[in-house]
Amino acid sequence: MTNVRSQIKVLHYVWWRNAHIDSLIKAQRAHGIDARQSQALIPTSMLRILFAPFCLAGYRILGYQIIHLHWVAGHFKPSTSTSKFMARFYFQWFKLFLWSSHVFGLQVVWTAHNLLPHDQIFPDDLLARKYLVSHSDVVFALNPTSKQNLEHRFNAVSVTEIPVAEVIPQPTESREETRTSLGIKPGEILFSHFGHIRPYKGTDKFLQAIGIANQPAQFLIAGTPGPNEYMETIHSLKDSALNSGMKLNYQEGFLLEAELANFIQASDFLVCPFEAINNSGFVNIAFAMGVPVILSDVEGLSWVPRDAAIWIHPANDAASLAQTIKRACHLTPDEVTQIVQSATRYSQDRNWDSYVLPQVSAYKALIQ
Repeated sequence: MTNVRSQIKVLHYVWWRNAHIDSLIKAQRAHGIDARQSQALIPTSMLRILFAPFCLAGYRILGYQIIHLHWVAGHFKPSTSTSKFMARFYFQWFKLFLWSSHVFGLQVVWTAHNLLPHDQIFPDDLLARKYLVSHSDVVFALNPTSKQNLEHRFNAVSVTEIPVAEVIPQPTESREETRTSLGIKPGEILFSHFGHIRPYKGTDKFLQAIGIANQPAQFLIAGTPGPNEYMETIHSLKDSALNSGMKLNYQEGFLLEAELANFIQASDFLVCPFEAINNSGFVNIAFAMGVPVILSDVEGLSWVPRDAAIWIHPANDAASLAQTIKRACHLTPDEVTQIVQSATRYSQDRNWDSYVLPQVSAYKALIQ
């Protein structure tokens, strides 16, 4: 058993419940790291942000040695704040937080889940990212493309590449039960699209492509609503698809792990028409569960083996996505099997231990 006094104490600075972080903390604790998630003791996000630099002193008194950052959005500027003046203020406050971390003797680790935020946070997010990188003692890159970008574009010095892995959620019902509840008839093909409905995920392109493709298939969109202006577009496109007779099942709301697992298992294809992205938990889960993925051919996904997915090229184009959907509808069972086998081999090389253990080693190297 690890001596409690000798344990490295790590605070994962995440203010909301996240299944990935929950699993990561549990695994790190199993490997002797006293890892914990920050507790939202202050009631509002604005007050949490304003008190954050001063709370660092308390974290240090409590024995924390490392503060592990994951996401900036929602943690260093309230999501409801739209003032340009306040955006500049929160950027300076973010800089104060990073500076204070080192003043109080905390090591800073950042996992680059995204090289740049999907939605604008500060007046100059590239500058903010460079500041974050320069004030991080180590940065975790989740694939070779991200590592190269961090070093060349963000001038990162200490980057550790750690291929991301996911804990695979377990379905609570059979594939047939879920498909029946969704109204999928035997022989029908189900194309699914999940997650927070935001512009970078290309939900609007998917809805446009459904009409262009005009295939005798079923389509499922499920996820948490995004920005109001974008949702107006989504609702209009959704209504158009339904009015034209498309078989679309549209569900707004947060997806529980079991619901996500049931939906992915029931799908014939997971559709991910990203505008730009570096990593996706949904894609990794689908690979591991043996569901073929339709992916945008963007630079951030160059780490995915070409034969492990069905590619949308050019990306960010509804007509291209429609052609890809048509092509998927006419794939033979052998062709689908080859794609799934390639994706499965790829996911097997990215197991949970290969994701957790390098982080544990990096923590130890920082504290020694």
